[in-house]
Amino acid sequence: TQWKESSTRPKLYLKPYLCGIMNTERIMHYRSGVRCLYEIQVSKLADVMVRHGVKKGDRVVIYMPMIPQTVCCMLACARIGAIHSLIFGGFASKELSVRIDHAKVIHTWNNKHHCIILILRLFRIICCFPLRSEILYSSLTGVIRPTGGYAVMLNWTMSAVYGLKPGEVWWAASDLGWVVGHSYICYGPLLHGNPTVLYEGKPVGTPDAGAYFRVLAEHEVAAFFTSPTAIRAIRQQDPEAALGKQYSLKSYFLLTESGSPITASCVGLGNSTTPPPGQAGKPVPGYNVMILDENKEPVKATTLGNIVVKLPLPPGAFSGLWENQEAFHKLYFQKFPCILHHHAVADCAVVGQEDALKGHVPFALCVLRDDIKTEEKKILEDIVEQVRNSIGPVAAFQKGMFVKQLPKTRSGKIPRSALSALVSGKPYKITPTIEDASVFKHIEEVLKKK
Repeated sequence: TQWKESSTRPKLYLKPYLCGIMNTERIMHYRSGVRCLYEIQVSKLADVMVRHGVKKGDRVVIYMPMIPQTVCCMLACARIGAIHSLIFGGFASKELSVRIDHAKVIHTWNNKHHCIILILRLFRIICCFPLRSEILYSSLTGVIRPTGGYAVMLNWTMSAVYGLKPGEVWWAASDLGWVVGHSYICYGPLLHGNPTVLYEGKPVGTPDAGAYFRVLAEHEVAAFFTSPTAIRAIRQQDPEAALGKQYSLKSYFLLTESGSPITASCVGLGNSTTPPPGQAGKPVPGYNVMILDENKEPVKATTLGNIVVKLPLPPGAFSGLWENQEAFHKLYFQKFPCILHHHAVADCAVVGQEDALKGHVPFALCVLRDDIKTEEKKILEDIVEQVRNSIGPVAAFQKGMFVKQLPKTRSGKIPRSALSALVSGKPYKITPTIEDASVFKHIEEVLKKK
């Protein structure tokens, strides 16, 4: 991986949060024409990995927090042609073990000195290794992502999508274990020549709801990438942004978010420039996005439907799963399959229920087997625990109820959009293809009792 050398401005800011005190920041430089400390650290670690037998094409697990050494490990892997798999710290042991099984060497972080096994003393300068790498480990599993197209796409989006010029400060408030962290904390900014902020804290509680504003002001951040959940958490604790108003945001011009729709009032919408409700903007080049009905026919304007993207996907998108096409169907075409693994559940549907903080949370509608005598409350507790152990707390699954039957079309499909509206207390539409429309009334009655 080659980063863009543009100026003497810092390329990596670290904002750590330790023991309730905002610790001293660390600034890493990539200076044009100068072999700086951080580049030497990357080369040192690359040499250590080579000496330990890591070679091009090997998979390396990185299970570390939001610290500069994590980025160092990523760049060291890229330097020698190894494939890194960053793991988000919120995953349960089962999900962690799956990723470890795919790896050759494991890099971990621990504050106990006897656990640190990589010693960076004598080293050789390791040059970048040319390799047509095609695998990027994301938050769920190994996805095949052609590296050439990925790098070109990241570099292009920094200016075309986010409007940044080289040298302007960028902050993606995500985790390196997510694909956003891969793309827009590490590689995207470095490829485009933008200083990138690496933040260890949280939106609130480290120490307060003004933390994000302080980082934006101190580093003169020009563009900021975050999640609606983070913005809602800040608004919940500081509704009038009193803490945020203490800081000057004169250099700040762009907020962008991902994960779910954001509440309009969170970003000051409501004036004459407000876009039409439901408008998300235009797709980037290469995507053929359509809205289809249940019969896979295009819908009319202003009509709700299913968002689909026609294949093939453009450069930068993933093109398959790493040595596991069977898992592709299980992960992307089944909804919470581990619920169906519970011995008491005969059928289930998981839909999104509106939530004031997170936008939507998973809500399970379960049908029990006829011979089950256990209390429903106990079964639901078991299911929640089973999902947590299988997927991890990141699944955020806590709500559900039991019904006698699920509504289905004559072809056996579950109308999840209608069920999502129903459990959220909103109007819903029953399509003519539903086999037994009375099931909706039954679910409404159960909801009222709950």
